[in-house]
Amino acid sequence: MGGVLPEPRLVVEGGAVGVREIAIAAGAVHAAIVAEQRRYIDGTEEAPPPHGPRPPRKSAARVRLHSEIVMEDFIRDWWTRNEGQVLAWRRHLHAHPELSHMEHSTTQFVADKLRAAGLEPVMFPNTGLMVDIGDASGNSGAAGERVGRLAFRGDMDALPITEATGLSYSSVNEGVMHACGHDFHTVITLATAIAMAEYQREHTLPVPLRFIFQPAEEVMVGGAPDVIEFGALDGVERIFAVHCEPKLRVGHVGVRVVAITSASDTLDIHVEGPG
Repeated sequence: MGGVLPEPRLVVEGGAVGVREIAIAAGAVHAAIVAEQRRYIDGTEEAPPPHGPRPPRKSAARVRLHSEIVMEDFIRDWWTRNEGQVLAWRRHLHAHPELSHMEHSTTQFVADKLRAAGLEPVMFPNTGLMVDIGDASGNSGAAGERVGRLAFRGDMDALPITEATGLSYSSVNEGVMHACGHDFHTVITLATAIAMAEYQREHTLPVPLRFIFQPAEEVMVGGAPDVIEFGALDGVERIFAVHCEPKLRVGHVGVRVVAITSASDTLDIHVEGPG
């Protein structure tokens, strides 16, 4: 963890995408939306239309494919206009890491950027926040039931490690380092939210979105239960955990149901014996 860190890749529950190829995080949203709608196009799963009555399947497939093309073009243009800014965000967060449950400056940084983009983030009581894009009340399935949001979660906390990379944007907080890529995860989630908000203003998202900035992922008394208690999953139908995966090639996004990365846990062992 003490070596020089390259600009990372992105994982959405088990895959990677090159930062420069697909507009950093907006590519992750696009990939997830396309994967979700492809199951409908291929006839393997019924998917709700964005609004109104369900069109014939072939017509719906053509609409979805057109939607994919529009979003791809938008993502390329958005990244061209915002690449320098997004990379600067990532390097700022890398230089200012914060330990679990102490991500106050990181939370404020994200909130400021979201508000500057015209969004209204919901702050969690201590650290962390979330923001919604799109109106979930207007989406309904074939039976008239409400269709939940598609959510993306990025973690925010750093590790108690001294950085020795020599990078120009190395940690300025002694003994604290973003050695697990959470600076990247945060910026992926932030940039995606801002890009998708801009897309929503110009077009229409096929599904409503939620972006969750989770604190305290690195510790055993983690932030996930608190985030759930604060209502982050209310109204969410599917959620993707964003994570770097350097084992996969740049330019690829991987999506996998259930677990993909390792996790730690605690174990208490009681030994009884003589003496």
